[in-house]
Amino acid sequence: MAKEIDDLLHILESIDKFKKEYDYNPFDNYAWREVLTFEFLRSYYPTIKKLGGRYGADGVCPELNLSHIEQKSTKAKKRKSSRDYNIRGSKYQIDMSKSLEKTFKADAFIFSLFDSDDSKYPVHVLFVHEEDKVQKVKDLILSKKEVFDSLQEEKKTHAHLDLTYSELEKFGEMYGEYLPAINIMEFCL
Repeated sequence: MAKEIDDLLHILESIDKFKKEYDYNPFDNYAWREVLTFEFLRSYYPTIKKLGGRYGADGVCPELNLSHIEQKSTKAKKRKSSRDYNIRGSKYQIDMSKSLEKTFKADAFIFSLFDSDDSKYPVHVLFVHEEDKVQKVKDLILSKKEVFDSLQEEKKTHAHLDLTYSELEKFGEMYGEYLPAINIMEFCL
């Protein structure tokens, strides 16, 4: 048991170092997913950067002139037979208990999918950054908000709405019906 305790202490020390260096907790609001997604995107966009905090932009990318990137993530399990992910059914939550003002300030969106059993890196990333496609994502959110508002009056829903991958895929390039069990990037170009 002593090795497990040593391992745990090492993990906690690493988390403390991370918090001091970046000034945020990687476990607050799934920030670790954002960190790994932005790090993954850095190989394509060297200036992309994750920002700290809960209430402002999640990131920026000076080379694309993006000052307010909103990042959403979710997880999925590998299917036993094929070992791939059904990304089309993936759902990304938009919190409705807070103002949508932050979401609508976005000049880009990142939607990332993580393996439920192996969360080291995103297995799928959809990056929406062209102005017209960003607006289409916002329009989709607004149309779902109308349904949310009508259901909320009847008290039949929780305080979030879901965007599914199948609704978002039209803003990007599709690499087949299901994502293979390797990392693949999809970009909205």
